[in-house]
Amino acid sequence: MIVRKSLGCAPPRLQRMLLRLQKYDFSLKYIPGKDLIVPDMLSRAPIKINTNNEVENDIECFVNMVIRNTSMSDRNLEQITVETSKDDTLQTLTRLIIDGWPDEKNEVPKEVFEYWNFRNELSKVNGIILKGEKIIIPTRINAQINDFISKCSVCLESRRSNTKEPMAESETPELPWMTVGTDIFYWNNNNYLIIVDYYSRYFEIAKLENIRASCVITHMKSVFARHGIPSKVRSDSGS
Repeated sequence: MIVRKSLGCAPPRLQRMLLRLQKYDFSLKYIPGKDLIVPDMLSRAPIKINTNNEVENDIECFVNMVIRNTSMSDRNLEQITVETSKDDTLQTLTRLIIDGWPDEKNEVPKEVFEYWNFRNELSKVNGIILKGEKIIIPTRINAQINDFISKCSVCLESRRSNTKEPMAESETPELPWMTVGTDIFYWNNNNYLIIVDYYSRYFEIAKLENIRASCVITHMKSVFARHGIPSKVRSDSGS
């Protein structure tokens, strides 16, 4: 519920309402529109009032503060404004912000599905779309940012990267069944044990009644016994 969030998370149009309600002690209860025939009708024909008051001025100051605190130059803000006006997705989003969102998500245009869950936090100010206190960047500018970061030496040095581990090679066994690999896999509603000889690449498969250690060991011993494998064989397990 929007009243439970901080004032900064609400769009300016709701901040105006929240600021006016702060002096009251109230609780909210949801009532379907079908049970509020008269109030619902009147809400669609609002009375025009003079909005040039202290609250409106506070909202305007807050909006300007948000934009200025982005550490963006006027040139960058102007570019975002221009690109927002050219972005079809953001223009669809603007229309929904101004005209109102549908009652159901399946009625929302697919290109703006991702904004549905935080639609009450969106607003448009001076041609720029805000999510709370954050500016929504048009797709074209996002691509430019990604391209810039990919070529930035400082960014490349500072970003985290997955450490590449060298491939560990197994020693080549001298005799068949001297070294084996084992694993358990599931197929067609059953569990199976596979044992592969590293020397010959010959493999054995056994169907398991269960995957308890005792059951797996029993089947491994059975396979080893058929091939005359010594009890001290080394095994590389993949499970």
